[in-house]
Amino acid sequence: MKVFIFYIGTPNPIFETELELIRKHEKAGDSVRVLQCSGNLSNCHWNQNHMNSQCTSCRSKFKNGWEVLNPGKNVELKQFPVYNVNTADFPLFNSIEDIKRFQYDNKILDMV
Repeated sequence: MKVFIFYIGTPNPIFETELELIRKHEKAGDSVRVLQCSGNLSNCHWNQNHMNSQCTSCRSKFKNGWEVLNPGKNVELKQFPVYNVNTADFPLFNSIEDIKRFQYDNKILDMV
């Protein structure tokens, strides 16, 4: 099975639950891809004003959790690509099929 987790700075205990789910799928032999926002988004649900201190805290929390998880080879971490919403290259998704066809760096991310 292919599993996709999009980490955008979720609060406790949601993040810890996500780490547990990653471990569960890893042990089951599933392919897990984690897409992390590392401050590349202009805002998020948890940091609507993109305060650098909150981004730093979020990245630190993720880094520490990831190090404790110490994932194996079938768990892949990707960083959310940097996009400028004011340019024409920003992707617009109108359907699940649009998401499935999404490419970054000339590669289909194969997220779903």
